[in-house]
Amino acid sequence: MFGKLWLTLKDTLMVLRGNFETRSLDFRDTRTYSGEVFLQKTARPFSSKMLITMDEINLVHNLSFTGIKKPKTVKKPPNNNLKKETSGVVISSTLKPTERKIQKIDEIFFTNDSLLLSFYDNGTVDGDTISMVLNGRIIAEKIKLTTNAYRITIPTKIAQNDSLMLIMQAESLGLIPPNTGLLVIQDGENRYEIRFEGDMQRSSAVVLRKKRQ
Repeated sequence: MFGKLWLTLKDTLMVLRGNFETRSLDFRDTRTYSGEVFLQKTARPFSSKMLITMDEINLVHNLSFTGIKKPKTVKKPPNNNLKKETSGVVISSTLKPTERKIQKIDEIFFTNDSLLLSFYDNGTVDGDTISMVLNGRIIAEKIKLTTNAYRITIPTKIAQNDSLMLIMQAESLGLIPPNTGLLVIQDGENRYEIRFEGDMQRSSAVVLRKKRQ
């Protein structure tokens, strides 16, 4: 097959197209074919090397900006000789820390005195990082999710009526928000797969309960 192809780039779209012709390998067969080749690919939206580098050191989602409102005119009583005054109002980019909304996505009943937790990125590996909070205590902080599992074993010796709450808190959203991941819980021979997601306003939680004997 012989082909002549042209590559064109426009914004984030790459197109490779052209024509081709074939020649038979057996000269007793003179049939030939021709046609058109068309390939299209969308490039990653964050093509800036600076943004990629900032994401690797977890700075992309910490960017902040300061804006200034237009000056407001302060009106004075009509019967005075004071000049009108203006005041500039600065909007601070620093937000006060607020408690994230916790969304319960699953409830698991276990039997063993410990559980093996494995965390993966769910889909495209784009730099998602999370922290794990168990009953209000951080057990793993700023873990980067990849195709290789991050594993941690947690003790589960609790009373029959008690429960554990495991929260997956997003620390960065990666290149493709929101933060998404896969949690695999190994309870002896039992295995549970839970897909979770979150952002800077909400976190996913799994409730762990002791199975009644």
